[in-house]
Amino acid sequence: MRQLQRTALVFALVVIGLGCSGSGAGCSTLTPYPAGTRYMGPKNDNAVNIRLSAAGINYLNTNWPMLISAFAPGSTISVPVACSISASLPAGLGTVVIADQGTATCSGGSPQHETCGRLDGVCNTTGSKADVPVMVNVTITGFSLWPIAPDSLEASI
Repeated sequence: MRQLQRTALVFALVVIGLGCSGSGAGCSTLTPYPAGTRYMGPKNDNAVNIRLSAAGINYLNTNWPMLISAFAPGSTISVPVACSISASLPAGLGTVVIADQGTATCSGGSPQHETCGRLDGVCNTTGSKADVPVMVNVTITGFSLWPIAPDSLEASI
């Protein structure tokens, strides 16, 4: 999760840097709040609002491999996947448990692997059977941004 947060932070900083550079007005059009006042409007946790010109979108679409390589060598990042249980499958086939790994020292080859939490069908977050996240390598093979009228962006990774 920490790698994903770091990746999002680097991406946001790159986008801000690109927005503040170039031939447009960029960040020079921003003005500070008057002394002693604070923004009192609606706030969203983990939300990012950006403005990109057509040139900024074209730059990101053209140079994404160089930008990605700055924080994901080989265009690959490791993403932690936590244990989760899906809803029941149709026709009484049971449930799907994802990343039920058990403790970090759990070995899956023994018949007693359930004693450490591996493949026990329960997502434990604490205790002696706490499931550690599985690190999944994700390779970024493409990136594209396109504007959606009047004021949105869509992205494909």
